Amino acid sequence: MGTKYYKRVDDFTIPAFDPANPTKYPVCILHLKDDIPGQDYFGFAEWWSTAEWAKVANKIPKFHDSGLDNGYNLKYHISIPDDYFDREDQTEEEKEALKAQVLQQMGETLAGIENTDKALVTFHKVDINGKEISGIKIESLTNKMSDDAYTSLFNTANIAQASGHGVLPVSAGIDTGGKLGGSGKELEAAANYQQNFLTYVDRFILLTPLRIVKAINGWEADMEFDVRNIQLYNYDVTPTSSGSNPNSTTHANQ
Repeated sequence: MGTKYYKRVDDFTIPAFDPANPTKYPVCILHLKDDIPGQDYFGFAEWWSTAEWAKVANKIPKFHDSGLDNGYNLKYHISIPDDYFDREDQTEEEKEALKAQVLQQMGETLAGIENTDKALVTFHKVDINGKEISGIKIESLTNKMSDDAYTSLFNTANIAQASGHGVLPVSAGIDTGGKLGGSGKELEAAANYQQNFLTYVDRFILLTPLRIVKAINGWEADMEFDVRNIQLYNYDVTPTSSGSNPNSTTHANQ
């Protein structure tokens, strides 16, 4: 399945593993999952708890992409007299067409890469002396969210996603702004912590087939299986007699 060469006539059924009779099916499917209360057959996908944070992280680049082209916030407030487009030699349709044309030209003037900010256009009435008549005033609002705030939100979303998947953020290549991960030694500590404490259940699940084979073959009860850690550093202790001070001991990383 999944390719254009797939044909339904080629389907065949593979039985599920039978715990009561492990040797019943030489070829079978063994469903491995984390044991979750109330979930007897299926677990939860790793991304299930961080789905909303994934949406947030995906919106930040779109926001900046649109902001660079169209402007982030309102910058201009253009107020036009209500009768600015009134002319005696025009019909109502011609007046509306002229208004639409002027507003379009103004929008094109204020848009573009060299002047990427939004404009707010309103209309106001004037009295017989040309003085503006009091009415509704619309002021542009200052957006307190700076570029740094959106970047921080993006990082927070990524941190939440990594943590939701059981991965230390630094191990996922996310800069948390802290000291952890600032040097090779700190990365080593994070990797060791990840392997020793955050993958225990996953290792236990992956080794399930070996434990089944052990029971079928009747291997020794004290036989154990484990997944080897990845050793980042090889430690070497310099002999005490190699230095000028016989009472000192130095350690070196290779």
